Amino acid sequence: MLIFLFGLHLTGIFHFGVLLGEKRVHLHAKPSGLFGTFIVGVAFAAGWTPCIGPILGAILALAAGTANDAGRGLLLLAVYSAGLGIPFLISGLLFHGFLSFFNRFKKHIRLFEIATGALLMLVGILLFFNVFGSLSSYLYRWLPMAG
Repeated sequence: MLIFLFGLHLTGIFHFGVLLGEKRVHLHAKPSGLFGTFIVGVAFAAGWTPCIGPILGAILALAAGTANDAGRGLLLLAVYSAGLGIPFLISGLLFHGFLSFFNRFKKHIRLFEIATGALLMLVGILLFFNVFGSLSSYLYRWLPMAG
């Protein structure tokens, strides 16, 4: 039901005020130097912990479980780090091109929000009536890449 409600919010049919807010910390005197850099890193890490924490925890558990094969654990962590870092590097390199694309795309954002909200509502309905699981198993049996 929650996914369906998020879809309602995204399409604009119903707005949840709590989801429209934004929380920011405004510093009048920004810390600089090593200490300021450290504080920014701590804040960034605190914001990202819910996103990367569970995945990193699972990878660390897998790496710890391969006590006899430290190379495999190192490989798992290296691939995870590359998967996390490479998109940032690419986006930094392509940022200027993205801005020009985004300026052209801006006028269509509302249409994409409505379409995404409708898809969320559809997925919510499918999950609520347990059709999503049946559909997944059906597709798993019939798609060539499944086996």
